[in-house]
Amino acid sequence: MKSIHKTLLLTLLSSFAFSQPVTGLAGWDIYLDPGHSRTENMGIYGYSEAEKNLRVGLNLYQLLIDSTDIDTVWLCRTTDTESIGLTARQTEANNLGAQWYHSIHSDAGGSSENSTLLLWGQYSNGQEKTPRGGKAMSDIMVDKLTRGMRTYTVHGSIGDCSFYGGSTCPYLAVNRNTAMASELSEAGFHTNARQNQLNMNAEWKRMEAWTFYWSILQYHGIEIPKVSILNGIIKDRESGLPLNGATASASEWGISYTTDTWESLFYKYTNDPNLLRNGYYYFESLPADSFWLLAEAPGYYADSAYITMDSTFLTWKDFSLISQVPPTIISTSPEEGAAAHPAWEPISFNFSRIMDTLSVEENLSWSPEAHFTYRWSDSNRTLRLFPDSIAYLTEYTVTISGNSTDLYGHPFDGNGDGEGGDDFILTFTTSIEDLFPPEVVALIPEARQKEIELHPVISILFDDILLEDSINADRIYLENFNSGERVACLMEHSIFGEQSLISLYPDSPLAPGALHVRRVQAGLADIFGNVSTLNKSYTFTTGDFEWSIRNIDNFEAGVTSNWWEPQMSGSTIGIITDSTWRSAVSWPVNHNTNSNQAMQIRYGWDLTDASEWLLREYLGGGAPRNVTFLPNRILHMMVWGDGSGTKIRFAVDDNVTSGTGGHEVSPWFTIDWFGWKPVQWILADGETGTWIGDGTLNGTLRIDSIQLTYGGEGAAQFGNIIIDDLCLLELVPVSVESPKAAIPAHFELSQNYPNPFNPLTTLSFALPQAATVTLDIFNLQGQKVAHLLHDQFNAGKHRVTFDGSKLPSGVYLYRLIAQDGADLLFQQNKKMILMK
Repeated sequence: MKSIHKTLLLTLLSSFAFSQPVTGLAGWDIYLDPGHSRTENMGIYGYSEAEKNLRVGLNLYQLLIDSTDIDTVWLCRTTDTESIGLTARQTEANNLGAQWYHSIHSDAGGSSENSTLLLWGQYSNGQEKTPRGGKAMSDIMVDKLTRGMRTYTVHGSIGDCSFYGGSTCPYLAVNRNTAMASELSEAGFHTNARQNQLNMNAEWKRMEAWTFYWSILQYHGIEIPKVSILNGIIKDRESGLPLNGATASASEWGISYTTDTWESLFYKYTNDPNLLRNGYYYFESLPADSFWLLAEAPGYYADSAYITMDSTFLTWKDFSLISQVPPTIISTSPEEGAAAHPAWEPISFNFSRIMDTLSVEENLSWSPEAHFTYRWSDSNRTLRLFPDSIAYLTEYTVTISGNSTDLYGHPFDGNGDGEGGDDFILTFTTSIEDLFPPEVVALIPEARQKEIELHPVISILFDDILLEDSINADRIYLENFNSGERVACLMEHSIFGEQSLISLYPDSPLAPGALHVRRVQAGLADIFGNVSTLNKSYTFTTGDFEWSIRNIDNFEAGVTSNWWEPQMSGSTIGIITDSTWRSAVSWPVNHNTNSNQAMQIRYGWDLTDASEWLLREYLGGGAPRNVTFLPNRILHMMVWGDGSGTKIRFAVDDNVTSGTGGHEVSPWFTIDWFGWKPVQWILADGETGTWIGDGTLNGTLRIDSIQLTYGGEGAAQFGNIIIDDLCLLELVPVSVESPKAAIPAHFELSQNYPNPFNPLTTLSFALPQAATVTLDIFNLQGQKVAHLLHDQFNAGKHRVTFDGSKLPSGVYLYRLIAQDGADLLFQQNKKMILMK
């Protein structure tokens, strides 16, 4: 630990000349704590919070030492190589007898969040900690910091106990364990893409330091000297993206500033020269109150503005420059030369610039001729052509003439050579007509699966998008095969890409130990008008158990307060921040548990620079955090899969009561399904994955997080899953009773059901007395093709399932013979139709 001195600082920062020192801080001192150490709390693009905090602290130190009569300024660290613990910082500040403690931080969270926050020490009774002053300083500081960063604040200046809750107050150690007035600043979010890139700029950090400097002066009632700082962002007018290598200059004063480039700065954080940009320029100690400022960039028209300085605060002036580069095509769908473009899908063109839509439409032609409608999007950068009718298995050529122009009149560069006036030509061949009716391609539970719980969500995935009008409870339904009765269900239709998912939620628990059949009847149609003509059946069998359920989190409340944004965990790595967040959603939800809300996790994997991927959705607080359990249960959650191939697992804290435990994880589960599916970790089996524990579940457990990782080759880069009903399960056996029925009055062979069938059907018969029953299947030539029964049966009603999957379509006879020894009691034949 060290207190930094002015002589050392001059080697770290360029000196800044102040015309007259500010007086009024004599006899006062401050301890500056740039939060964290080394490169801790990494930002989205590889620039850490710790690095940013240090440089803000160094700048603030310089401003106070060089321009005021302050007694002493201490700085807890001066390099990126030092690792100073939090306790050591607080202890040093207390031992030095510092009068003030200022902790410099930035925040973490969702990719769209970028608010400021000031936290002062607060007791559990709501009163400010003593010595007081932190609240008053925070009230001033949050205003100047927010205006300086041109962002927003949600909570403003707030007591740390009110903000975090909890019984230990003040909540923050920097407020609780320090013996002087204190506060902690959160300057935006280093997990925000725009902010992390601005943080990389050296002068941006100096600007942040200025806001703290002015706040300190105002707190002490000192008049703020005249401010002569001009800064702003230079960006592309059409895209809104900041420009690298742009220059702001005032030739009258011989000053200029060039914005950061990949070669000057961003190469430290990425191998992609086009990924990072901030467009930030900065001048301080300007010699005049008004002057002309010129903004220019290679390949852009220059712009200028007359600047009038704000002498009381930062002066901001942004520039939006217009590109000189002619518009071209970035991508098309289909691609050039595509051989099987679906004739019913639109043709898409993505332009590099905002286009003059009328000029494009007037200069676009088809060969052979086709009729279509235009739809523009993305601020007229994307054109989609919707054909009214184009032929199948036909080669088409779409031409956009070089006479087309962008919004600013630049001629269209069709061949991408950098010069306008060239045609763009797209050639593709259409596919065959979709002539096939929708087919079932996946089931949950799987066909013929056994030991299914009594409250399942039943999913049926089709290979086409179903026509909504063709979906009804007579075409898709669930049946208890044992009783022949339909099971009342809520039905939902969802679309995944070009597939339809039907989800069935039974109104009540299913019968235990019973065969159930999902019936998909003829008449279902896809959006192309193809209608199914066959009846299909898919069975599963329920188990003889129920669940005893202990809830952990049903996500009905507290999603955004209990569960952190993935970026807030230091373990999260390899994600694309602006494509990754968690939120509460009201659809889809698990209707079997009367759910009204679930937790959504959207994710994007960085496949360019990352070699490891982990999204840690951490449970940080609330009632679910307090649920502890032993490793003798089943850890369960319902996961609405996106079929992406992304992997998911549970993570638990181990030995939480002893305080000596670590973190254990379940094996990974690959999300290769669509819709709801239970994901379960049988803790008693002791099977674990690999993370940072010892691989053994050996104590009291608690949920740490739900984790995702990239699924590898073939897995999707982006996706979206939903989680509902996180809970603990324990098996409870239930009895399986056969219903008692009246003795039939006579022999009877019933008509099979369903009929026609494919491939399963039920054959029922009634016996008024005990008998030996033989049941066989014959084709119309009289050949026996299947033998179903030859056994003794008691009096009553009986049924048997016939599976015709190995037989061809056709008409078959089924014959029942009932005998008492050698005496024939009953014989009857009936016809049935197998239709595949």
